[in-house]
Amino acid sequence: MKRSITTRRVVLTMVITGVVVMGLAWSAYAETISYWRFEDGSTTDNVRDTDARTTLTGPGINGVTASDSSGNGNILYAWEDTGSTAHMYRSDVPESTVPQTGATNARSVQDNGASPGMFTWSAAATPSGTNLDSINPAQWTIEVSVKPTEVTGYHGIITREGRNVATENAALASLYLQIAAIGDTRHYAIKFADDAGNWWQAIDSATVTANQWCHLAAVSDGSTLKLYKDLLDGNGYQLAASTDISSSADSDLVDPGLDGNGDQWGWAVSRGRYGWSNDPTQDHGDRFLGYIDEVRISDAALGTSEFLFVPEPSTFVMAILFAVCGLALGWCSRRKR
Repeated sequence: MKRSITTRRVVLTMVITGVVVMGLAWSAYAETISYWRFEDGSTTDNVRDTDARTTLTGPGINGVTASDSSGNGNILYAWEDTGSTAHMYRSDVPESTVPQTGATNARSVQDNGASPGMFTWSAAATPSGTNLDSINPAQWTIEVSVKPTEVTGYHGIITREGRNVATENAALASLYLQIAAIGDTRHYAIKFADDAGNWWQAIDSATVTANQWCHLAAVSDGSTLKLYKDLLDGNGYQLAASTDISSSADSDLVDPGLDGNGDQWGWAVSRGRYGWSNDPTQDHGDRFLGYIDEVRISDAALGTSEFLFVPEPSTFVMAILFAVCGLALGWCSRRKR
């Protein structure tokens, strides 16, 4: 009898372990709101444009759509398809596969000049799922891979737009994942306004190196704001900066509301925003010059094991876990007879 009970406990432990591992394997996907992989075009294509945010051209007419792999339909657009405001698909990537998903990674995007800017525009895109422009999460994670070719001042990597959201300074946008200028040095940083109007920031003490790929992940769990980075040096993601935000009465990421056109303020990739205008076409600046890849925004505080460039259990391992669980459950069923 003791042997039977002990064996059952072992089997039950195996089943529970398998279920937990499989659950963790899929948890990161469940909270993904937007995921721009930039695998859509060839190296001769540009990102689909909007004629300076006035109209949508047809897919493939003036650029190739930067699709949202989350399935929610939060398309990313470029300002124009030619000149210094355009973005081009490139073959320079940080890694040839994305370890967390096993997906091939063959493309990134690069600025075509001094004034790049990509952005969401949900009023035009009409997302079929969760609208990125409308989220107001208590917890969130923003991931991106970058290779800056110029590091001279402030450079906006990912910005949530808006104005008059932080009591500290009404000209600030809602969120900046950026290269920040501190005196004569440049540092990766995450900054945001919460629902209580507080302004929070976590700034890496190390300086940014130009022409070097880096994986970044900004995470807020409602109590702590963290910035992780992976310099592709074999050490994986390292905690670069951390700030206690638990004193806030409401640490949710602020909802910036509507712009002067009555549309929801959106998100920008490869530029910042700073100013008092309610016009979404104004106050753009702090352009990011270089390569951007694998941008994922989640409404959950992901753990480091869930970041894109951390290996996920392989399909083979997952298959074994499924098989073990099946055999274990079958064994238990036979024992009951």
